[in-house]
Amino acid sequence: MSTESYRAYKERCDFSVGTLFAHDGFALMLLEACRTAGLERPFEYVFGSVGCALQGGRAAPVSFEEGELRSIVQRYAREGVGCRLTFSNHELAEEDLGDPTAALLLELLNEGENNGVIVSSDLLAEHIRNSYPRLQLISSLVKPTAERVLGQEDPSYYNELCERYDIVVLNSAFAWDDAFLSQLEHPDQIELIVNHRCRPNCPLSREHYATQTQAARAAGTGQFLAQRRLESRLTQINHRCLEMRRANPLENSLISCQRIQELVERGFVHFKLEGRDYPLPVMARDIGTWIFEPEGVYPSLAQSLLGQPL
Repeated sequence: MSTESYRAYKERCDFSVGTLFAHDGFALMLLEACRTAGLERPFEYVFGSVGCALQGGRAAPVSFEEGELRSIVQRYAREGVGCRLTFSNHELAEEDLGDPTAALLLELLNEGENNGVIVSSDLLAEHIRNSYPRLQLISSLVKPTAERVLGQEDPSYYNELCERYDIVVLNSAFAWDDAFLSQLEHPDQIELIVNHRCRPNCPLSREHYATQTQAARAAGTGQFLAQRRLESRLTQINHRCLEMRRANPLENSLISCQRIQELVERGFVHFKLEGRDYPLPVMARDIGTWIFEPEGVYPSLAQSLLGQPL
C-alpha cells in the first residue's frame, strides 16, 4: 500500500516540510492518519521558528508558551519526525547568541533525536557545535544569497560547505544543470527546495532576506519606527517580486517529480518543501503534489483533514 500511495522516489529519499510552529495541526493529523492506515510517514523533518534574535524573519506570527513548544516538538518526535529550527539570520553578533527564546528551543531540540538547525551564520554554527552537539547543522539557502551572487556560485563553494555542515541547501536553479551537479562531491549532503516559486537567481533575493531579517530584529528590540519603515520596504520588494513572477510565469525554480526521480538516481536524497508563510491549503496541496501519488489516497485524506477540497 505504501508504494501505491507515495511517489516512486519516496522510498529512497527524505522530505523536510515547512509546518513547524505554522501548520502543526494539519501536519500532525496527517502523520497520525498515515500511521493509522499502515503507511510510512510522508515526511521525515519539519522546519520553522518562533520569534527570536536568531531567526531570519519568517517566524510564526503567534506566541507560544514553553509548555506548548515542548508539546509540539514531542508530538513530532512520537511520530518519528525531526524538528529543524530556521535560525537563518546572517547578521548575527556575539550578544545575539544569548537570546533566551533561542536558547530554550536549542536546549529542547538537543534533548531529542534527529533534530537540527538551519543556519547561515558561521558564528552561530560554531556556537551550536560547541553547546548543542546532538543537533544537525544545515547550511541555509540564505548563506549563498548573502555571500555570493546567486547563479554565479561554483561547485567548489558547495563542496567546501559540505565539509563544514551536515546538509547544505543548494540553489534550486542548479537542479537542472547536470554539468554543475556532476562536480558536487557530496550529493548525499545536498538538499534541494522543490517548490521554490521565485525566479531562478532572483535579483531581489539578497535585499529581500536582509530587509526581512532587519524588520524582525527591529520588531524584537522595540524599534517600531524602523520596523514600519523596513516592513514598508519589504512590501515593495514583495510586490515587485510578484510583478516579475506574473510577467514571467514560466520562470521559476520548481523541480518536477520526474526530475526528482532523476536526482535520486544520481544520489541526491534530501528534498525540502517551503510553506511556513503559505496558506494552509497551498501547503497541503504541495505535500500532495511532491510526496503523494496524485491518483491515490491523498486528495480524499487531505480534504477530510482540512474540511474543504484542495
